[in-house]
Amino acid sequence: MASVIPPRPPLRGSVVDSFAYVTIKDRLPIILTKAIDALHRYTHSLDADHPRAAGAADVVQRIAGLKYNLQRNKTLPDIQDQGDDAAAWNEALGLLQASGLPPTWFDGPWLFVECYMYRAVREALLLTPEWSSYDPFQSQKESSFYGSQQSVLSLSSFVAQVSENETKGALAKPRPDLDLDLDIDPEAYRFVTRQLVQFSLWGNQSDLSLLVHVHHADLHQMQKSGSESLSENEKHIVVNNEQILLDRLESLRFKESQIDIILDNAGFELFTDLMLADWLVRTKTASRIVFHAKAFPWFVSDVTPTDFEWTLQACAKLAAESGEAALALGSKVQDWQQWLRSGIWSVQVHPFWTLPYAFHELPRCAPELEEQLSRSDLLIFKGDLNYRKMVYDCEWPVTTPFGTAIGPLATARLPPFVMLRTNKANVCVGLDEGQEGRLVREDPDWMVSGKYGVIQYFAK
Repeated sequence: MASVIPPRPPLRGSVVDSFAYVTIKDRLPIILTKAIDALHRYTHSLDADHPRAAGAADVVQRIAGLKYNLQRNKTLPDIQDQGDDAAAWNEALGLLQASGLPPTWFDGPWLFVECYMYRAVREALLLTPEWSSYDPFQSQKESSFYGSQQSVLSLSSFVAQVSENETKGALAKPRPDLDLDLDIDPEAYRFVTRQLVQFSLWGNQSDLSLLVHVHHADLHQMQKSGSESLSENEKHIVVNNEQILLDRLESLRFKESQIDIILDNAGFELFTDLMLADWLVRTKTASRIVFHAKAFPWFVSDVTPTDFEWTLQACAKLAAESGEAALALGSKVQDWQQWLRSGIWSVQVHPFWTLPYAFHELPRCAPELEEQLSRSDLLIFKGDLNYRKMVYDCEWPVTTPFGTAIGPLATARLPPFVMLRTNKANVCVGLDEGQEGRLVREDPDWMVSGKYGVIQYFAK
């Protein structure tokens, strides 16, 4: 039987002034309020005879009731809809009750109750079937992309420029037998891959301050001088296994390799993931890329298959409207759509990603997913929530080895994996002795500000 109790005391909202407390007290009610506002705006746009019009008030009432109960620290009720995962959620609620941890909003484990809120929003929609496919967070995700269009164009231009220069320039080693002939010098390969990994790491900041607009001669100069173009951001990577990751990626080149990316946020972050995946295919690092999305709207901005498809359509539209400046983007989107049709890229969902369990429970709760992931050559886990689930959101000392914090996954049937995570919750492991003190002096909020991150790699 799975567990909902971590190996150390869980982070909880009952600890006043903790980040969990602030999240449950302030942030979650605001998220629900915005969802209600989005529902109202959408409902007002419907014709009176629209199938959703009659049930709109019921959906709003359920989400408003959810907010009311949260703010008053009520007990989390069982899930009442007929969703395929309802039994698993209700079993987890029972386990929480039996453990002695009251299943209330502030007293239950923070990771559990935060996940529960999004499942309860899902319940509010499913109980009125006409609303089952509605995403109350869709407008926020789309706005995130629209607000980052210049960054989208800049990043696609950068990658296209590097690709062209390296393929045609002195660093290239032409391979006429390759249909995607980015067989570039290993040093140049690591340089560009390193940048794209870090774009993917910091992508949810919608910030291209990392971007170095390099020409071919600039790249030579950077390599020659040893210039660290990413040093300002790299000093904020508190656990940095980047070189190990690059070694692994380089070892997969020109082989029949599969890389799985467990996605985090839509918007610009998803675009940075697409650009990394594009580079991995074009440089023959991966023959196949499998993107893992959420089955339904989750943590406001997490990627669903609908978001993935919408992003490609939005990129195509942006390319069409931006003229010559977006030729590279338009060409890439055409390739991505073809890769999705041919299976080079694929998007998958599994209910485990939206269950209340930490990844410690993967072998017990989803052995078929463990088996599927075991066939990959590298897993890339994106974002803060995946990190919290990986290390089981609890009071780990920061010097706890990563292999200890991931528990059963250290011996599970998984390939090497890496966490690309910006810190937005007060749990972090794998630090050196004395490092925490230095970080606290530099920024007391280093665990939660989103300004620090990890590139944390694990292989058995």
